[in-house]
Amino acid sequence: MDRSAKDLSLPDLTKACLANFQETAKKGFFMMVEGGKIDWAAHAHDGGAVVKETIDFDQCIRLAYDFYKKHPNETLILVTADHETGGLGLGNSDMNLNIDLLQYQKCSQEALTAAMREMKSGKMIPSWKDMKAFLKKNLGFWEQIKITPREELELLVCYEESFLKKKSKDVVSLYAKDEPLAVAAIALLDKKASLGWTTKTHTGAPVPLYAIGKQAVLYSGRRDNTDMANVLRKLFLIKYGEVYQSRM
Repeated sequence: MDRSAKDLSLPDLTKACLANFQETAKKGFFMMVEGGKIDWAAHAHDGGAVVKETIDFDQCIRLAYDFYKKHPNETLILVTADHETGGLGLGNSDMNLNIDLLQYQKCSQEALTAAMREMKSGKMIPSWKDMKAFLKKNLGFWEQIKITPREELELLVCYEESFLKKKSKDVVSLYAKDEPLAVAAIALLDKKASLGWTTKTHTGAPVPLYAIGKQAVLYSGRRDNTDMANVLRKLFLIKYGEVYQSRM
């Protein structure tokens, strides 16, 4: 979500790997692509980042699917996750979703934290007016997204505790230590979008498994996660331990 124009994207890397393998892998290849920041964002309860990182990952799947269409009789594509994170729920108050509000989030909670820490370290602490302008620019608050007086008061109290009194402690998740005001602002945006969370860690919820191509039927139904590797071993005619022994 915070990628600059100079950075390589995950789809860029996926495209490059596929091109390389088509030239060099004469006997076929196995390739894994991970949209890892989806998990990081879910640990931090950053709904906008989860959505945009998932869209980015979807571009990689499109590239793989284009490859499959050219080689349908020898390609298998599996798309899944190692676990669910955060206990993400759609609809935190009723059955309606306002997920379109996430389009106004311009950067991740991680980037908001970095920017706010830079403000804190400067000679001049930003005023509440300055902070409102910052949140308006990066999250669409007050402009595209209506903020009630009570909601603004809650943000103001968080700002005073963190920036003026400097009593607030970072909010810790598995991969991050975030600025309390950044966390409060993202939590408010998630609430406005009707997204809810149950935990900052992993959950026991089952994850989807999508399969297409050669022998995809072997992955149908509800499966144990270790079956991913077990079925692949059978398809590749690999006995347990052979891969490791061949590398020694």
